[in-house]
Parts: sequence; structure tokens; C-alpha cells
Amino acid sequence: MIVGVDPTKVHDYIPKCERNLPKKEKTIFKVRKVGLEEAAEIRDGIYEISGLGKERKEKLKTGSVEVRVLKICLKGWENFKDDKGEDISFNIENFSWIPAEVRTEIADYCRGENIEEETAKNLK
Repeated sequence: MIVGVDPTKVHDYIPKCERNLPKKEKTIFKVRKVGLEEAAEIRDGIYEISGLGKERKEKLKTGSVEVRVLKICLKGWENFKDDKGEDISFNIENFSWIPAEVRTEIADYCRGENIEEETAKNLK
């Protein structure tokens, strides 16, 4: 049975690197999934072509896609601290505090790229 996904529902996401930590040490990211039209808009912006012939230029824009997904889907966080143990307030300017590999993981999850993980969870 296919289980529907409500793209407006905000839920907790714990990065893989923290899943075995005690609950009070885990950073929790509040996320939602990308909706149908948002996904189409994001995919349309991944690849850019300009010019013709020898002037043709192609650009794969995966970095900007990741930022776009985070701006749409990352709605908050809990227990996210700086190197002094102080809480990092939630705002777009502070997205750069999230380690690069975790930003990528969150964006992939929100886009539905963690299919194996979600399928395994749904089969339990």
C-alpha cells in the first residue's frame, strides 16, 4: 500500500550522524516535504543552457537547488548550538551554520531522495 505524504505537515528530522545519540543531545530539524509544484520549479532550475553553437554554455546548479529546498522546507530547529554551547536562533542567515553534509542530507530528504530509508521505515 502506498502511504500518502502531506507536503504541508512539519515533522522532526534527525541527521543520520546523531541518531544514536541520547535524546537530549540530538539536534532536531523541523522540516516538511517539497510539494508537487515546488518540486517541478526546483527541477526546472537545476540545469541552465544559454547560447548557441560555440557560444553554448551549460550549467548544473545543484548548490542553488539545495538552498532553495532548505528555504522552502526547513521550518525550525531544536538543540542546535554554536561551538560555545549557545543556541543558534532559527533564521535563513543561520542556515550556513549547518554543516554542509547535513544541509545536503536535509535537502535530499525533503526532496524525497532518501527512498530506501523511508521505504524501510514504512515496512516496519
